[in-house]
Formats: sequence, structure tokens, C-alpha cells
Amino acid sequence: MRVLTLDPVPSSTRGGQEKSLFDILKGFRINNIEVDLLYEEWGDYLTEYNRVGVGVFKIGSLNFKKCFSNPIHIKSVFSFLLKEKKKYDIIYINEITELPFAWLFSKIFSSKIICHLRLPPNIKTNNFYKSKFNLIGAFINSVDAFIVANLKMKFLYTSVGLNDNKIKVIPNGFWVDKMPNFQEKKIKSVKKIVYLGRITPQKGILELIEIFEKLIELNYDLYLDIIGDVMNKKQRDYLLKLKKRIKTNNLQERVTFVGQTKTPLETLYKYDLTIFPSIWEEPFGRVLFESIYSYTPVIGNDVGSVSTIILDEKKEWTYCSKNEAVRKIISFIESPGKYNINEKREIILKNYNLNYIIKDLIDVCGK
Repeated sequence: MRVLTLDPVPSSTRGGQEKSLFDILKGFRINNIEVDLLYEEWGDYLTEYNRVGVGVFKIGSLNFKKCFSNPIHIKSVFSFLLKEKKKYDIIYINEITELPFAWLFSKIFSSKIICHLRLPPNIKTNNFYKSKFNLIGAFINSVDAFIVANLKMKFLYTSVGLNDNKIKVIPNGFWVDKMPNFQEKKIKSVKKIVYLGRITPQKGILELIEIFEKLIELNYDLYLDIIGDVMNKKQRDYLLKLKKRIKTNNLQERVTFVGQTKTPLETLYKYDLTIFPSIWEEPFGRVLFESIYSYTPVIGNDVGSVSTIILDEKKEWTYCSKNEAVRKIISFIESPGKYNINEKREIILKNYNLNYIIKDLIDVCGK
């Protein structure tokens, strides 16, 4: 089997979906599947792709309209086709926005299209998926299979018109046999709380700071580290807003902003509690798995797949309001032993093991 993947910017700064794509393509290579990747801008994953044997090729643009309105971009596409002269069995895309190019290549190579739907659909523009007056709607029926991370995502996409039979639920995963080992830790007192993720409004960091303020008002002796990097002006403005809030409430000694970490597992292991305050429908929060794997309990906002990943059927450690978050955190502070981290860890290691998940993905590609 030979796979062609389209990814405009293969960079870790774009978040977990890029890490997940890298893991999938690495898994294909481990299973002796030939993989090439087309990109338009340099990203740090290119070095890693070369290391695992994925061929990488630069073209002018993966934006369909932009590409075919620029002779130089058109030339780059034909140069790739003429130089490689390969036939691909699968066109694999990590975002639906790459569908127009996927359709074009599928026609050239007589390939199947597999589309990984990483984000929830924009309900406000649901005709985007149905209308034949835009490129996505025009080519949507050419997709052979869609992949989503959980059942809720499947429901959301069927509600905007995608074919239920084409949507396969396959969670993101981790190479658990390659991950570092940690000694089990017993949390006797809770002082160090952490958020790890992108610095964006949808991640709920402002809401987390408001929750933290209430805990301090109740005289809990806590410290919060916010770990993550900013990648654009919008995120920098949001960071300034957060820092202003902290300064206004005299929390500079208790809240610290830390840059991006390249070792999330080791970093999370140092803390007593992780908070996952996201306010949007998270398809898959990698930090949830990483924290539990690192023996650091997680309390999170009950959105998307949060309660599923941290195995919180009884809703003991997920919340739906800031006041409820405060209560759940206090409950943990007063009795950290109630959080059955060992049982959760054992189950997630089975549920999200890429050695098995990659075989499900290969099955979808092969059918």
C-alpha cells in the first residue's frame, strides 16, 4: 500500500493534531506502508518524517484556489507528479480543508480518500458540508471514509449531513511501549497545580484563573503554573489579558507563565494536579492521557471527550461550572487518595495504545 498525505504546515506549534498525524504516518511506516507527504511551509516535524522514512515534498500551496491562480504554484504540483511518477492507493488528509486537492489527486491516481476530522463541525455553517456551491460540499461525497476520535464527534458530523456509514470512530493514541517509565507517586498534600496547552481563549485559561482566584479567597495555599507558548498576535493579546488579570488580583507570586515544554510527561509528573479547563468540544485532549500516565490526577471541564478519556462516568472529577470546579478541586485537595489514578492509568494504557489503533487505521485504508 502507498499513501500520499497532505499537510500544509507539519509543525508542532499547530498542536496535538500534528503530533497525532506524525504518529499515524510513523505507524504506517512501521507496518511497511510507503508514505509521502506534501507540504507548503516548513515545520519541525519534517526532520522527524525524514527520520522515520516518510518522503517529503514541497509544493507552492495546498489551497486549491490559491494554487491554481498562480503559475508558479501550478508548476510545483506538476513537478511533483512528473518527478515521482508514483501511484498512490490512499490520499490521507488531516483536515477537511485539504479535500479539494485530495479529490484532484484521487482522480489522477485512482486512489481512495481518507479524511481525519480533527475538529468539531462549525454548526453555524452546516451547509458548508452539503452545498455544491463550495469546493468542500462539491467533493464531500468523494471521501471513502472519515475518521473521528469519539462517538460525540460522529454524532455532530452526521447531524450536518455526513454519511453515518462512512464515519469510523478511532481514538488518537500513544506509543505506550516507547514512553518513559515513572515511579508511582503518592500525593499527600496539594500545592502545585498545572495547565499545559495552547494559550488560546477556547482552552479556558481565563476561566481557570477565575477558579484559582476563588480557591485563594478560600485560603488554600496553592500555586498555578500555566505552560504553553504563543504563536500569533491574537494569542499574545490573550496572554497580556491573562497577565493583566493576575496583576490586578495580586496573584503574581502564585501564578507563573512558563513557555512551551518539549517533555510534557516529565513536566506533568512534577505537579500535584492538572486542570483541563477547555470550553469547547475537545475531540481529544492529549494532556488528559499524558497527565494520568505521569501519575498526576486531572480535573477537567466536562466538554467533548474529557470525561471519556479520564474514565469519569460518575462525574466525580469533571465539572460544568466554575463553582462546581472549585468544589471538585477542594474535594481532591482534602482527600487526594480518592482519585484512583492506578486504575485509570491501567485502562488508558489499553484504550489508547497505538500499536493496536494503527491496525484499525490500516484496516480502514485497506477496505
